Amino acid sequence: MKARAIILPTTQLPFTVLGLLPKVLALVLVVACLTAATTVMLGIGQFAMFVVLGVAAPGLAWAFRAGRAEPHLESVFVTSLRFWNGKKTKTLLAGEKDEFHE
Repeated sequence: MKARAIILPTTQLPFTVLGLLPKVLALVLVVACLTAATTVMLGIGQFAMFVVLGVAAPGLAWAFRAGRAEPHLESVFVTSLRFWNGKKTKTLLAGEKDEFHE
């Protein structure tokens, strides 16, 4: 009989809102609202709801798929950009330069 693990695999998954990662969900909704505001400013406000649905539906579908493929998507996306600081050459933790990305 297999012994129970000390760390449960379900506790290692990040918090989700209806299956979507919160930061990614917020990003999709902000982009949808900005496109709606843009249509109103352009004077075609009667189409704003269609534009929001046209932007939000594919965005939410992408967010759901990306979140299922990589559960830690928002953590990887946010921390990797900060960690490397957009440097052209990456320094390994041992201190040597990465020769493949020069």
